[in-house]
Amino acid sequence: MSSPATAQKLKEFYSRVSVWKQLYYKWRGLKGVPLRKKFFVGYDLDANTYWEYFQDGKHLRPRRMVEPYEPQKLIFNYFDKVPIQWAQWLKFSRKTPPSIFDILQDEERVRKLQIMSQFKEGEQLYNKELHQQRIEENLNRELGKIQNKNDRENQSTAENAAIAMQKSGYDLNNLSHLEIKSKNNAKLETDASSLAEDPWKQAAHSNDQPQEATFKPRR
Repeated sequence: MSSPATAQKLKEFYSRVSVWKQLYYKWRGLKGVPLRKKFFVGYDLDANTYWEYFQDGKHLRPRRMVEPYEPQKLIFNYFDKVPIQWAQWLKFSRKTPPSIFDILQDEERVRKLQIMSQFKEGEQLYNKELHQQRIEENLNRELGKIQNKNDRENQSTAENAAIAMQKSGYDLNNLSHLEIKSKNNAKLETDASSLAEDPWKQAAHSNDQPQEATFKPRR
């Protein structure tokens, strides 16, 4: 079954090579015509025609040539611009000339190979991304295990410290209150020692209230 691209190429080919042209080329391919030195061999999908001709009517090794349908397209290195089967025939590396259907089959084969190559590249890219994703998942899993292990060790250390403090007689519920109380007592002791050394501070902090003076008249 031909692809839409193949059907389109055939349609373009028959629009360039009409029925009467095909009959004309078939007649030009006959080798029994007297005095004929140039013979039609075939054409490609671009309607380029291929010929053999003999010099001086001597049936030795013929010359091979291409007559382009659009000459400007084959000005430079036409071997790279004609189908590879015809290029091989022009270089005498292929004995029999290819037909239109040979070229179509080869182009269809190349098209399928290109599709398979693209599919293979996509598959390789998918497998590479999947492999990278699995590596990242395994790495995150291992990092999570290490983090959980560290958390358990820290929790175990804190629990052991709490147990040791309880065994030493510390009240963990009132620990913060005792620390504050001890800090306040230390501050009071510091203030008391400073008052004992400084009389002016003693006077400032004295609780004595001023009293009224009384005078007695002399007799």
